[in-house]
Amino acid sequence: MKSLRSLGRKGISFAAITALILGGSLIAGSHAIAATNTTLIIDSEFNHKTIDPGREFESGGNMLVRAMYSTLMTFKGGDAGTPIPDIALSYSGNADSTVFTYKLRKNAKFSDGTPVTSKDVVFSLMRLKNLKGNPSSLMDGITATAPDAYTVVLTSNVPNTAIPVIVCSPSLGIVNSALVTKNGGYSTVGADTKDKAEAFLNSASAGSGPYILSKFSLTTEVVLVSNPKYWGPKPKYTKVIFRNVKQEVQRLNVMSGASNIAVDLSPAQAEGMTGVNVIEGVSTTVWFLYSNNNPAVSKVTSDANFQEAVRYGLNYADLVKFAGRGATQAAGIIPSAFQGALKASDATVRDLARAKAALAKSTYANEEIGLRYWGGGAWEGISFDSFAQKIASQLGEVGIKIKLLPTPVGQALTTYRDGSDTMGLWFWGPDWPDSSNYSQNFAPGLKVGLRAGWLAGANPTVTDIVNKVALESNAAKRATLYRNFQLELNKKSPLMPLLQSPAILVSTSGVKGLAVNPIWKINALISSGCSMPSMI
Repeated sequence: MKSLRSLGRKGISFAAITALILGGSLIAGSHAIAATNTTLIIDSEFNHKTIDPGREFESGGNMLVRAMYSTLMTFKGGDAGTPIPDIALSYSGNADSTVFTYKLRKNAKFSDGTPVTSKDVVFSLMRLKNLKGNPSSLMDGITATAPDAYTVVLTSNVPNTAIPVIVCSPSLGIVNSALVTKNGGYSTVGADTKDKAEAFLNSASAGSGPYILSKFSLTTEVVLVSNPKYWGPKPKYTKVIFRNVKQEVQRLNVMSGASNIAVDLSPAQAEGMTGVNVIEGVSTTVWFLYSNNNPAVSKVTSDANFQEAVRYGLNYADLVKFAGRGATQAAGIIPSAFQGALKASDATVRDLARAKAALAKSTYANEEIGLRYWGGGAWEGISFDSFAQKIASQLGEVGIKIKLLPTPVGQALTTYRDGSDTMGLWFWGPDWPDSSNYSQNFAPGLKVGLRAGWLAGANPTVTDIVNKVALESNAAKRATLYRNFQLELNKKSPLMPLLQSPAILVSTSGVKGLAVNPIWKINALISSGCSMPSMI
């Protein structure tokens, strides 16, 4: 078995979240289209909600958008730490990391043949920012301008050392500004209410990537075909089919050759497979539990004593065993491969007596506490249902009654994102592969903090650390701040890091050059012997 650590120092994360196949599960070998040398078939459990670059923010959406839209910079293979040229040939930054200048290549064209210019880049990035959707945080405090047709300047209102990796995100994919504007696109302030281009972008391609859209569905399959106007090397496959397939059927399909790649298999499911390529390791996905800190949502879950009872009532070693080979306990919210990650010795250890004592001091009065999660879903081989049941059983040993609330994906994401759930079981994969992705989300008043009811000002110590690390450019000092940030979260916050999940990717032996990426999952060379990276 090949370790994923050999594929890139930042680690990997690849999986998709569940949605039911129309009419039931797919059956191995039953598809009219079979995998061939020119057609690549990828089985995963769908979680994408859109393929509008400015709005998509799920792993499945990243995978699809990366194939259709070029970005300023990108990553090669499984590495996610060293940006390399894509639409931009080069970039430079000023001394305090507030201004980054990108020089664009002049031969890039959109799928309709029109040239890609700085006007398109500025439109795309400012549209993303002003849509105020989930990925808009990537452009927080950043403004894009164009001094000439092939130069783009990104200016941040605070030092931001993460910008070179942020621009690699598929959400910063460059769209054809004229075409998108014609179809309801809007990039300036007010785009959150005025932009109407999502329906168009879910039905047609407006990018300059190696593939264009042929068919789109949220529940069955997405089909991409090679872009004849692609400015880079010719894609290896003329057609790529992404199918929504349950885990157990993915295994059968890849073993029989009915598909080329299975994305969501667990270590147990990959065990004993022959005639296929199996890559395993620890992903950068961190699973976490939260107890809503907002008294307006729940006076019980916002009680610090109740949160301590949950934190020390969990049997982390048992959770890791449940997740399977390759999983590890998450010592903190930042994955082990990133700067400032906590050591294994820093991890929380179950203390049942402490948990029961804390519960006795809390406002909990033997009532049921709702735990929301993605009902029927699976992520990197881990079933949400089974995981939630395991957690409920462990907290039952403390004396906490958990009411399991398995919920369809769309509704579960809505209540999670609006901060209305009393407790939630979720995971976090990096939007960009840098520890700043965690300090800028898991703090009071920030994205995940707010989802957990952790309002601004709730923990001044954490907020102070977040503010300091945003301005610190010294690597050693940043690492110390990130460690302190997580130690404080582990001591006093509504967030409980659980584990880093195992990462399993299985392909047929004919798939060559396959690598994995923590942002868009699957990454393979698009032409034999080519140094230009792309998704497939």
